[in-house]
Amino acid sequence: MHTRNAYFDITIRSKNVSTQLAPYITSVTWSDAANSTEADSLDIELDNRDGLFSGAWQPTKGDKLTAKLITEHWHSEHERLVVNCGVFEIDETAYKFGGDGDSVTLKAISAMVKGAIRREKKSRAWENTTFSAIANKIATQHGFGCVFTGDDVQFTRIEQKSESDIAFIRRLAKEHGHALKLSDGKVILMDEAKQDKKPSAGTINKNMVLSVEITDKSTDIYSACEIQYHDAATNETRKYVCKPEGVPTSGQTLKIKTRVESLDAARKKATAALRRKNKFETSGTISCMGNPHFIAGSVCTLGGFGVLNGLYAIEKSTHTTGEGGYTVSLSIRRTVNY
Repeated sequence: MHTRNAYFDITIRSKNVSTQLAPYITSVTWSDAANSTEADSLDIELDNRDGLFSGAWQPTKGDKLTAKLITEHWHSEHERLVVNCGVFEIDETAYKFGGDGDSVTLKAISAMVKGAIRREKKSRAWENTTFSAIANKIATQHGFGCVFTGDDVQFTRIEQKSESDIAFIRRLAKEHGHALKLSDGKVILMDEAKQDKKPSAGTINKNMVLSVEITDKSTDIYSACEIQYHDAATNETRKYVCKPEGVPTSGQTLKIKTRVESLDAARKKATAALRRKNKFETSGTISCMGNPHFIAGSVCTLGGFGVLNGLYAIEKSTHTTGEGGYTVSLSIRRTVNY
């Protein structure tokens, strides 16, 4: 029988350094977020007892690195899974000296965090276009690819008001029920409602967890959304109350005012607003033995937790390999079916 194995394959400056670093690696931690409000990161802790990483092998801030999470024989014999973690840039180097031994930690963040797409603020009007077309054009202007899933949104006119391109896309994503992620040279927009309906990537039973904390709350949870909107076609102000199947039976009514193109657009915007407010009604964190299928944007199943059993969306995953083996910590929320 083969021994389970999990490790990160690391390339720095286009050179694979996994073999050279292996004797010195204490731990590697990869954090992957489903939404771009938090940057993906990669931390590599190295034993520096020989002074290599504060001397001849000293890393350089700004160096590009790529990483892959690789598991072998993890779920079954002869199985080998490879997860591309993305492209990162060394942002900090932390040196530690003391009785526990000298160490160096390379702290890298997603290479897409920096750049004009985040820095340069613009004011412009977009006319007779769609959300996907806007995202594609902005991505292309910055040399990125674009992935758009879910229903598109039609705009007669939408204004970008002194916002960076990514802040503008993030605002549209928030208003229309999409999660935005910058990863692997792509602007990725995922329909959150459809993401929540993905098949479960695996089950976490109570006897498997290292720690778990889940909160079920009623504060700031809504049972309906009343949207007051300007109907561009008739130039009239209208109201629409959205109460989709599956919303909490008790709670306040969320009230918003906005400009939309149609009643259908009002319904979609109201539903997205309800999801945004309610999606963390039941949420928490859980740590367990590593599973390469548990990545941000996927769904997992909890079992053995009584009323908390069911499907949960993974908002963030943190995979760690090292002397303690391979573990994963997840930020999760119960999936929403509207």
